[in-house]
Amino acid sequence: VLDEFPHLIDPNTGKPLMNRTVMIANTSNMPVAAREASVYTGITIAEYFR
Repeated sequence: VLDEFPHLIDPNTGKPLMNRTVMIANTSNMPVAAREASVYTGITIAEYFR
């Protein structure tokens, strides 16, 4: 999915989706605290762009 995502086009604007996208990635082998921190990171970024 991550390899194909930069090539996706927004059907409404015709521009690449990466122009308006922030990705927060986390792997399943990371500690629980790191996985929980990524949730709060996503919320913080979403509130910034709100």
